[in-house]
Amino acid sequence: MDFYLPEFALEEVEAHKRKIGKLSGLSSDEIDFFLDLLLENISIVPAKTIRPYVKEAERIIGHIDPGDIPFIALAFAVDNDGIWTNDKHFQNVKKIKVWKTPELLAYIKKM
Repeated sequence: MDFYLPEFALEEVEAHKRKIGKLSGLSSDEIDFFLDLLLENISIVPAKTIRPYVKEAERIIGHIDPGDIPFIALAFAVDNDGIWTNDKHFQNVKKIKVWKTPELLAYIKKM
């Protein structure tokens, strides 16, 4: 399995690192450590790759949560089998397969 993340998400983590630390009880160094560990298995997709798909993504989810636009755009930009999220904002997205964690785990167990 390949996992992708828009580079925008890394900027969000950095911008909210203090809040993440407060909620998790982790230091900034510990957050960086776990992020590096996670990113070993995730491909970061640059903004220029998803940019051509932003308008379509905005049409689909922008009215619900503008922060989700890069994730929908990413799904259009790379060859994939869908988005993995439990975010309720994605419930009514029809053009992209949305995987909830239990569905993904069941799929992986069958592999």
